[in-house]
This record gives sequence, structure tokens and C-alpha cells, in this order.
Amino acid sequence: MSSSAAPQITGWQGSVELLVQGRDIEAISKLSGRISSLAIANVSYGLSREAREKAEDDVVGQAIASYKAKAAVYAKQFGYSGYRIGEVSVNADQPVAMMAAPMARMKVMSASADEALPTESGKATVTVNVNGNVLMTK
Repeated sequence: MSSSAAPQITGWQGSVELLVQGRDIEAISKLSGRISSLAIANVSYGLSREAREKAEDDVVGQAIASYKAKAAVYAKQFGYSGYRIGEVSVNADQPVAMMAAPMARMKVMSASADEALPTESGKATVTVNVNGNVLMTK
């Protein structure tokens, strides 16, 4: 037997995501605590664009100085009197959001509007890689 009836939708499921971003952790925590109709599934922290750029500027200087120092040591160990830097690439890692609390600690917020979302900031890592060619000179 063949049925020519079209399938029927018997139900549907949807989801919603509310993304709250800002610099005032206390205000965000209080606001998030007042949302009683949604489950808090993820809390993460990251550096602001300005803070990341400042940290990268500092780290780039350190990475380049370290690259030059290693080039000088390697040239000397190979019996050369100096070196010349050829093509160089400086790359900073993309920012990664840091989880503030494991998912097991997350909870559905209670109806109490006075209860703030528990927050705890962490640390961020800024990584810069310097790669290139060093030409050793006599």
C-alpha cells in the first residue's frame, strides 16, 4: 500500500540566545541574575580590543628581542661573526574567550531579581610568534 499523503508537522522546537557584553562585570552580573526566563548556559571573559592590542604591543617587543638574541647566539655557535635578518613574520594568536565557571556550576536563575549571577574573572594569554630567516655573516 502506498500513501500519497504529505508528511505533517506535529510539533516544533526553538532556541534563543541572549549575548550580553560589556566592561562592567558587576552590572552584567546583576542584569544576568534578573533574567529568570532563560537558563544561563555559558559565561566567558576576554580582553577588550584595547587591552589585547596593548598587551600584544608589549609582547611583540619581547618576542622580537628574543628572536634577535637567539639569532646572535646561533650565528656565533656556527662560527659566524654576525647575522642579517631576512624575511620575518610576526603573528599574534586570535583571542579566545575564557570560561569563567565550568558548565556544572551554571544554573537556571531563580525568580529572585536580587540574586546576581556568580562571576569570577580569570586571566588571558596573549601569544606572539616571530618566525623568519637569518642569514649568517662572516
